[in-house]
Amino acid sequence: MNILFLLYCKATNCVHVDAATCNAHMLMVLIFLKYTTMGSIQLAFVVCESGGIAPLRAALRTSWKPLIVPSLFMLITQLGFTISLLETTAANAIMFFSLNPLWAALMGFFFLHDRVAKHTLIAMAIAAGAVVFAFLPVVMRGVLPHGWVQADAQPEGASEPTLHGNVIALATGASLAAFITGSRAGSLADANAPMSAAPAFGSLGAALVAAPFAIRWIHRLSDRAFLAFIFVDALLEAVYDVAMALAAEHITSAEVALVLLLEIPLGPLFVFLCFGETPPSFTLIGCVVLTAALVGHGVVE
Repeated sequence: MNILFLLYCKATNCVHVDAATCNAHMLMVLIFLKYTTMGSIQLAFVVCESGGIAPLRAALRTSWKPLIVPSLFMLITQLGFTISLLETTAANAIMFFSLNPLWAALMGFFFLHDRVAKHTLIAMAIAAGAVVFAFLPVVMRGVLPHGWVQADAQPEGASEPTLHGNVIALATGASLAAFITGSRAGSLADANAPMSAAPAFGSLGAALVAAPFAIRWIHRLSDRAFLAFIFVDALLEAVYDVAMALAAEHITSAEVALVLLLEIPLGPLFVFLCFGETPPSFTLIGCVVLTAALVGHGVVE
């Protein structure tokens, strides 16, 4: 949903307008509106989960330190994912972002001494190969021989891949892995810490970063359909982030990151169901292999 939302922004010129300065400010407006809404939804969930504002305040008073690291990396992830999808092609961003299971496994091993099971390592290797197979032909458009990629297929996201966009996507995947590892470390260090609050603080932090730049330009957004789209996207991603933080309390960082790769095959499926757009054959094959690897891992687990 987040990817569809950002591509919608590109297609409707909700972010990119005439002047370069205006481009940057409208991007800040997008980040401010989305993450203010998203953080508020997440915070409301945490309040309900804690039994009210007073119990949450009491928990934070005694167990706030474990939330610092995951909240910071969630802030970085929110900004990085939004910017990378708008600064390079969607295929590039997703491929580099999807390396996060590797970073999560390494961080979990070195910082938490999590042992990655053999079948998880095998599933990660197959999943990485499937992701590369699914997106590399699109990334390499213009380099691969004629006929390898659909001739009429247009790159999603930015019109051209950019080095800085690719670097941001790669760093964002590492930041997500750090968030997952930090959430797990926090829950292990203090069982009473409200770790589900970390996504809320990260999202609200991202909105706070964008606020000084967004305030002067926010009046330019008047499209009600677009504002409704922001709310729906924020709601769905809020659930996603809170569930990710809760999952990290029960399974290893590598396993959380691996399961999150399900968004790759589900994305093209939803696009097909909503718009009737058939993905390239490389993407279909890669998604099938990835899904089989994840289902097989779940059965073995």
